[in-house]
Amino acid sequence: MDGTTVAGAVAGRSPGGRTRLAEATEPSPDGAEQSLGETAGQAGAVRPGSSGTSGGRHSDPLPGGRTAGGDGEGTGDRAVDACVSEPSCTVRISRQFTISSAVEPEALTSVIAQLGWRVYATNQAADGLSFAQDVEAYRDEYLVERSFGRLKGHPLSLSPMYVERDDHATGLVRLLSIALRVLTLVEFVVRRRLAQEGAALAGLYAGNPKRATTHPTTERLLEAFQEITLTLVVEPHQTLRHLTALSPLQLRVLALLEVTPTIYTKLSGEK
Repeated sequence: MDGTTVAGAVAGRSPGGRTRLAEATEPSPDGAEQSLGETAGQAGAVRPGSSGTSGGRHSDPLPGGRTAGGDGEGTGDRAVDACVSEPSCTVRISRQFTISSAVEPEALTSVIAQLGWRVYATNQAADGLSFAQDVEAYRDEYLVERSFGRLKGHPLSLSPMYVERDDHATGLVRLLSIALRVLTLVEFVVRRRLAQEGAALAGLYAGNPKRATTHPTTERLLEAFQEITLTLVVEPHQTLRHLTALSPLQLRVLALLEVTPTIYTKLSGEK
């Protein structure tokens, strides 16, 4: 960055209503204080709309016919004391900075060599898992995290838990843990069957019946059975049952689970 300019102004009202720029002082190299207005030539002073650079003799008119100027070179700050009839006047301070940079080849080479690498630690003994097995186990960690998400969220909804007795809380956690195992098992069996057949399952996505997937979730598989209804009509001498007929998608899911449709049809009394 070269030639950067920083500007500022200090102004106040005099008792007579005239604008007055405050005069500041700063210590000189020999320990004595000198007026910043006396060092105005170190960086030059310009009014709004004028231009100026640091260094050399410089003088610019200020509002009201006053002038500010100076000579010499430097980067010191200064303010000019002036009483003017204008509502305000501005003193700009100019500074110049020069920054240089260089590349260290050895440091750059070391950083490039470490790009893309991460450090992981495990409490498993080296003779228990190989390096490749460690990496695969870490990449499958999301499966465990997903199961905990299912347990705490939809559809199991472990939290919040509205029970007061400890034995009720223990029983609820155990019951939902069994349900979590069922969700995981159904999903695994269907995906394995689709992989063996080299096929995909379509019709699980509402509004997009042609969309197919090879990794359906148990939640979507269960949603496919929401429209099944068992109706019972109780009469004095008999009970009539009516079960919604299974759709092709529902029959396909049962086939992937290796379950016969009779678990539904027998609910209506059919053999």
